[in-house]
Amino acid sequence: MVDMPLKNIDRSGGERIIALPVADGLEFVHVNEVVLCGSDSNYTTLHMRDGKRSLISRTMKDFEDPLMDQPFKRVHNSCLVNIKHMRKHIRSDDGEVVMSTGANVPVA
Repeated sequence: MVDMPLKNIDRSGGERIIALPVADGLEFVHVNEVVLCGSDSNYTTLHMRDGKRSLISRTMKDFEDPLMDQPFKRVHNSCLVNIKHMRKHIRSDDGEVVMSTGANVPVA
């Protein structure tokens, strides 16, 4: 059914699901459950609404393509956020966005 990692899958009812490559196969995640994606070189950590984190051996660019048609915006070189989970923007010299999980994300 899924022939490439990080492919968007459209389910009935309009729910968007993304297939994540994990050690033992593919993990299917509802896009609305993803709060933010944080990058560190060739790895990206997905922070989920329930507090779970998934470390994926893919670059941020690999996540941008399937997520940009969703409510995701790149707010920093190393961070892609789901705007539905943004709770507050803190204006300062080094701006930040506070997410629904309480995570503070730098804004460039």
